[in-house]
Amino acid sequence: MEIYRRLEKLYLFHRQGEFRCLFVPGAEFSLIADDIDKARLKAFCSVAPEANLNSDLDGRDPSYWHILILSPDNRLLGGQRLRFSLNSGHWSSATSYLEYSYPGITSVLNEDQRPFVEVGRVFVTSYARGDHRILPLLLKLSSLVAQHYGYKSILGLMSYTYISSKNIPAILFLDILQQGIDASDLALMIPAPRHPSILKRLPSNLRPSKIPFVDLRACSLHQVVSLVNAEMGNAKYLSTEKSPFRIPPFLSVHSRLSHAVPIGLSEALGYNLIHEILMETDLCNDSKGATHPCTQSPLTDLPASLC
Repeated sequence: MEIYRRLEKLYLFHRQGEFRCLFVPGAEFSLIADDIDKARLKAFCSVAPEANLNSDLDGRDPSYWHILILSPDNRLLGGQRLRFSLNSGHWSSATSYLEYSYPGITSVLNEDQRPFVEVGRVFVTSYARGDHRILPLLLKLSSLVAQHYGYKSILGLMSYTYISSKNIPAILFLDILQQGIDASDLALMIPAPRHPSILKRLPSNLRPSKIPFVDLRACSLHQVVSLVNAEMGNAKYLSTEKSPFRIPPFLSVHSRLSHAVPIGLSEALGYNLIHEILMETDLCNDSKGATHPCTQSPLTDLPASLC
């Protein structure tokens, strides 16, 4: 914990109650790499235990800035990493996981005058797992940092889970998302993923006669979950699922608080074999009310430059 005390003196940029929030450049990542690796590994293995990972480090962390949340006694509570499409130097699959997953996305969106902040590897440590303030605070901080540096869009790959052929509601959920993405202009915004999601096919007797179409710009993920549960109420599914379908907690919190919209589906074949949902948060859209992270007060203690 001594290293966090040292980093706090250099990189503290926000206080929220008893929490101290650090904005640490990638050049310092080697000092905390082992600690971050253990924390992220525990968090992501709980989502995809089938992946059997030995490490979460992918070699890209030195190319990111890192938001860390500390307790009063300098325990690490949670964190995330950020890259800025106009300010983070050379973008390649070796320096950006988003660029690896969607080759060419950075240049396409920058040239289209839609610069963005990439947010990834969001985690809450096992020590803070029961504290429901940490995830909302991480969402708030990434939004405010992006806004501070003049960005209007955040892109992030959300881990969904490993899906077996027997997980009927999860397959229906991704089917609905994929159809909504394909049938709108969302898929035209970005290049194709390196590893598109290959959705498992349901047996013909369990396949819905029609996958309901949803406008993902107007329909929240929780409404999609409601559609899945309504479909699962059909008599032909009664022998397969007994409990209501739910999405992972972070995906649920992220959708509810930031009003992020799915714009892509892919598989993490080079990482932990799970499905990933590419979500976009529009920081200019405050039509959803005061819960939007961007409506919070601005930050004042961030570095003047991201270089």
